[in-house]
Amino acid sequence: MAPGSEVARITAALPSSLSCDPAEKPSTVTAEVASVFCYVGDGTVAYVTYSLYQNVSALRKDYGAWLDYYGLSMGTSGTCSTGDRKEDIWTFESTPSISEGRYFCVVDDNNEANVYWTDEASLILVDLSGDTDATLAQLYTLWRDSDYDPVRP
Repeated sequence: MAPGSEVARITAALPSSLSCDPAEKPSTVTAEVASVFCYVGDGTVAYVTYSLYQNVSALRKDYGAWLDYYGLSMGTSGTCSTGDRKEDIWTFESTPSISEGRYFCVVDDNNEANVYWTDEASLILVDLSGDTDATLAQLYTLWRDSDYDPVRP
């Protein structure tokens, strides 16, 4: 990517309804090329972080690292809508036979709900982090039913 193009790409992918900090260059810990932090604080969502990657391989590697961090593996069974941890593929309703990426839902060490997902076409990994009192079921339902673009199931 040309210098600055990663900021333009990630900024273009963000929902206009979110209030986001300016895009940041990559950290030394992950393979991302840019990331954006968006504060929400609506009682269910605390914040959303969008991270852009150079290629699918780097995106999948960091997604796998988050799975490892939370002690999950591909295909972890559960039901996010009832508060269980789960990892699976997601698809758009209009193209149910085409996998667009992967997602998982988990409660972190601070007892806060998180939904992570990838959009392989746009090379984006997203962390939707719940407010302190939000349940995993609430956060997952909001993600599943809303427009936290660029992706949703």
